[in-house]
Amino acid sequence: MEAALITNAGIEDIAAKEVEEFIGVKARQEKCAAIFKPNSLLDLCRLCYCAQSASRILYLLAKVNVTAELENTLTAINVKLSKLTFDKWLDEKTTFKVECERHGSHNFTSSILAAGVGELIIKSVESTRGFKPQTKMKNPDVLVYVFIADNTCYIGIDFSGFDLSTRDYRIIGYTPSLRATNAYALLRAADFKKSDTLVDPFTHSGLLVIEAALYSLAKPVNYYRKQDFAFHKLRPLQKQELDKMFSQIDQKVNKQARATIHTLSDQFRFVKAAKTNSKVAGVNKLISFSRVDVEWLDTKFDKASVSLIAANAPRVSKTNHNELRKLFSELFYQAEFILKPKGKVALITNDLQLIEEAGAKYSFVKKGERDVWQGKELLKIAVMEKPVKAITPAKS
Repeated sequence: MEAALITNAGIEDIAAKEVEEFIGVKARQEKCAAIFKPNSLLDLCRLCYCAQSASRILYLLAKVNVTAELENTLTAINVKLSKLTFDKWLDEKTTFKVECERHGSHNFTSSILAAGVGELIIKSVESTRGFKPQTKMKNPDVLVYVFIADNTCYIGIDFSGFDLSTRDYRIIGYTPSLRATNAYALLRAADFKKSDTLVDPFTHSGLLVIEAALYSLAKPVNYYRKQDFAFHKLRPLQKQELDKMFSQIDQKVNKQARATIHTLSDQFRFVKAAKTNSKVAGVNKLISFSRVDVEWLDTKFDKASVSLIAANAPRVSKTNHNELRKLFSELFYQAEFILKPKGKVALITNDLQLIEEAGAKYSFVKKGERDVWQGKELLKIAVMEKPVKAITPAKS
């Protein structure tokens, strides 16, 4: 039995780390996926409920090497599916549906491939078990998910039934948008600890600090969506064991988290959005909200009192290049004062040049960099560390 945690390209290592943290098994990193062998089907349910890096959790039926051509792809998939009976998942009364998601260049659409895979499943069940399984486009009992990353195709039973990278707490959103999975990845890339003091100086809707608060509290990211999961309809799982699983996880929520989390903006509408969203998430009591400009951080925080500054930074363009050069320089000037020795600045944006220049100006050392994707948008993460002893240049 193998399973896959589907995630964004660039954060597969963080997804693999979550698999080990939540269910105690090692995961193999592949593009957009962490592949692992669960101890039981309940492990997949746990990941649906808790994992902050996941977009889908799949019980793998097949892994197939595919091409850009539809006919060749369906032929390769049929070789795998024709050997399956689906007896664990489908009976004469069970309905199913196939969905497809693709990353890469292919000469077919996701909907056409999904329809083709659906036909292959029907033929496989008819030939091996003697009945035609029912399809249902809305609220099926079983959702078969086809995920393609370039030439690798994963076919599995989708335990979530919805995109786990979406958040039910995100009532208000502003640009630049950031997927919650990438916000969480930024924190983990910076080695955020559950006892850290965190400051987000560029909040837009509170996404990053909410993810930090959920992580600090060990509160399941889908705490308020218990009944929404597709796994409730799956034949092998019983309501009693699912209720017990939810209860055991919820009992471990740490209501006395030690993290100190601050979210700031120079615009009231962003602070208000962060407050609203964090209240919906049930973590507002762990977060401090302030309308503060970056240049006033040293009046808000004591010297060497902050562990991590992390933010979804403004996107760089030709028109705002000089403006952002000044902003990032000011940020690192303030960071040099408020960060503890070896404290970090972790930022995600589309271009790191100005950030690296500003960090170097104040003796910050780059500790990590990575590319991450959300859809077709390439973003970059930089983690800069304050040295134990730094000489602060004059502010310019």
